[in-house]
Amino acid sequence: MMLADSAEVAYNHEALFVQSCEKAHRVLAMMQDSFSRHFATAANAFSVAFINTFVLPHMWTNASAMPQAAYHPHMGAERCEVLVQLLNRLLEDRWQKQLYVAEIGVGFGCTSACLLESIPHLQLTSIDPFTTPPWEQDHFANVRQRLRKYGVRSTLVQDFSDQAASVHTQALDLVFIDRDHSYEGAAADLRDWSPHVRPGGLVAGHDAAFPGVIRALSEHVSSLNVTLHFGLDNMWWYKAK
Repeated sequence: MMLADSAEVAYNHEALFVQSCEKAHRVLAMMQDSFSRHFATAANAFSVAFINTFVLPHMWTNASAMPQAAYHPHMGAERCEVLVQLLNRLLEDRWQKQLYVAEIGVGFGCTSACLLESIPHLQLTSIDPFTTPPWEQDHFANVRQRLRKYGVRSTLVQDFSDQAASVHTQALDLVFIDRDHSYEGAAADLRDWSPHVRPGGLVAGHDAAFPGVIRALSEHVSSLNVTLHFGLDNMWWYKAK
């Protein structure tokens, strides 16, 4: 099922059925006066157009090798909203209510704080070396202070992704990759962290629009026989086997 078809099924009668970024831009230009009222519909249409125009064609030039793809336009407009819905669904499917998550690439700690605030039974390990400006020592201290209120539920690790992965022992329900968006960095994170996710858990990430991420993700899932899911804010995920 093509993503555009999936989007058409999800949209209401006011939906904007666009299949290219050029059309999406024209739609947004025509909606200036009523942008607030139609924002969600426009964002969904633009995101579908972007995936159809840029992401999928670059991921699989051979249509016969293209895996099943699904688009979820109503799971939230921002990465934390999408992750919270995914984690709540995992909770519904499990008798054990404790969830173990690793976030690779912390930034300002906003996503970490949002997840810990939204999921009371979450144990979150947030990993970032904080070595590149502005992610230096003072910034690490600020993030640590932001997450301090969550106590033992939050573990902030100042380390490089590959080194942290090599010593990580806890099976994960979800890993969220949002670190280096180069091909080499994204490929390394997928290689190092996906084995830590339990069967039935989720491997997820951000910024599917980056060419390096697209290429790394394409190569990673090519032999896995999984459905690749997309959401707003350039979110992607698949279920581990």
